Amino acid sequence: MRKSLRSTSDGYQANQTMTQRFEIATLSSGLLRPSAAIATQRAGELAILDFEYVRHFAVIEETLTTLAGTLKDPFGVKLSGDETEVFQKVVSTLPDFVTTVVISARQLTPLARPILFLRDNNVKVFCEVSSVAAARAAATLGVDGLIAKGHEAGGRIADETTFILLQRLRQETALPVWAHGGIGLHTAPSCIAAGASGIILDAQLALTRESALPETVRSRIASMDGSETICIGDQLGETYRLYYRPGSAVVKDLQQSEIRLAADERSREQVLTEWRNAIANVAGWSSEQDALLLGQDAAFAASLAGRYKTVGGVLQAFRQSVNEHCRAAIALRPLDQGSSLAADNGTKYSILQGPMTRVSDVPEFAGRVAEGGALPFLALALMRAPEVRTMLADAKVRLGNMPWGVGVLGFIPAELRQEQMQVILEYRPPFALIAGGRPDQARAFEDQGIRTYLHVPSPGLLRMFVQQGARRFVFEGRECGGHVGPRTSFVLWNQMVDVLLSAPEVTANPREFHIVFAAGIHDALSAAMVSVISAPLAERGVKVGVLIGTAYLFTEEAVSAGAILDTFQKQAIECHNTVLLESGPGHSTRCVDTPFADVSPREAQARRGGPLLRRNPLCT
Repeated sequence: MRKSLRSTSDGYQANQTMTQRFEIATLSSGLLRPSAAIATQRAGELAILDFEYVRHFAVIEETLTTLAGTLKDPFGVKLSGDETEVFQKVVSTLPDFVTTVVISARQLTPLARPILFLRDNNVKVFCEVSSVAAARAAATLGVDGLIAKGHEAGGRIADETTFILLQRLRQETALPVWAHGGIGLHTAPSCIAAGASGIILDAQLALTRESALPETVRSRIASMDGSETICIGDQLGETYRLYYRPGSAVVKDLQQSEIRLAADERSREQVLTEWRNAIANVAGWSSEQDALLLGQDAAFAASLAGRYKTVGGVLQAFRQSVNEHCRAAIALRPLDQGSSLAADNGTKYSILQGPMTRVSDVPEFAGRVAEGGALPFLALALMRAPEVRTMLADAKVRLGNMPWGVGVLGFIPAELRQEQMQVILEYRPPFALIAGGRPDQARAFEDQGIRTYLHVPSPGLLRMFVQQGARRFVFEGRECGGHVGPRTSFVLWNQMVDVLLSAPEVTANPREFHIVFAAGIHDALSAAMVSVISAPLAERGVKVGVLIGTAYLFTEEAVSAGAILDTFQKQAIECHNTVLLESGPGHSTRCVDTPFADVSPREAQARRGGPLLRRNPLCT
């Protein structure tokens, strides 16, 4: 169903339930000392020991027997439902102090009887799910709740990120849903705002005082910024995220196994069984020689341990953060009509329409966006001067006194950039947005009275850009359309908020900063989640907003104004999956899953000899 541009707003109805009671669980390997689990229990939260990658019943039995005299309060275990024999043995012999079981399984139907057995014995059962279909299957088995484990988490992951998957599950089921992946002090409150019943922490606690990880592993985690993980298994339909360092022998071996198994002619179940065993055989935490199943959110561990020291301290900080963020978002309503960023931009809403090559290059469409209350951007892409001149001349007539801007690429050849710059200065649009640019490029526009936003893909660059005088930023996560960066929205946004809160420039002059969140934002609920994440910035006086791109493709005006053809929109409406096409290491573009997506990766594979295609459920 098509939407009107006027139907897009920040929406605060979801925020009215943000102060509901929620739970926190910690997940730690059952093969490590249980000190973190004990600390979790002492803090009044649920400790879950992770046996997902343990393939021998005797190991699990021995561990639980040993812990029986150590862990006094009820705790939980996580088990792989794909290892049917081991799973059934563990379930039938669980000690009384195990009151919660988390199940990770590709096929849930064969687990119907064990799940019923557990529930009959007063054990709560949560199923880890990676899609709406899996959630529906779990619901038919009578489970107590679901865990939305997103793409950014460690180990076996979903195609969708936690930000997207949580929203979809909350719309599809009345079961309690817990969020796992990308959970930080700023994103955890947004999960509760979206209706999550709980959150799960794992690598976030890796550097706390109670962590039993060896120093070699701790040192790697301490230096992480979220870009050091890699996903493998895409070609087999079962993806795992793990720590990656160039030259890693264990990762290279797994990648070779993936290529070999992708060409294996055995049944799908036989192939996946071997793939799971290959992962389990090398998964561990003893040294760098193990496959460290870390998520992007391991990058939060250093700051959390540095500020709060212990597991208990971190858990208390999360509870406090949820309460404070939610109260501030309700009180300040930072994305409401007439907000500070909207007032500064001269728009009704604090919404920017993201530049889209071959889409948002139509002045009539820009006019409709502006009339709907948002700030439109015309995408210049690789246009030469004559095309740019024609478009900007028409835009100046169509937009009149309404605010509008141009979207430019900072990485195009210098000659073309200068050519575009000369035309832009002829027409002087009020705004510009630079993707892949630098502060000096933004300053060239700012000096001419053109207020300029910069895309910033990493916390390190943000620190540098702030120090160099830039004050308007767009933080765009991996869920966006077109070219995508490595970090998912939750991970990127959490890091960027932390950088700004600690920047002396923000402390000194917060109202100079204009911060826009992008990727996966498409409706009232997603915008409300952003309002909660950004609440501490808004409290400081920072102006915050959102950038929306893909959602505009589904509007009536996109077709009637000539931005896209009706056929284009029909393809978007019918699309249930997007494809990431990788043109090279670190260069991925998200697009609709069409026959072109099948041809392009095959050609790339022939040239480069590796899997380059990833299929993902539609992210926005």
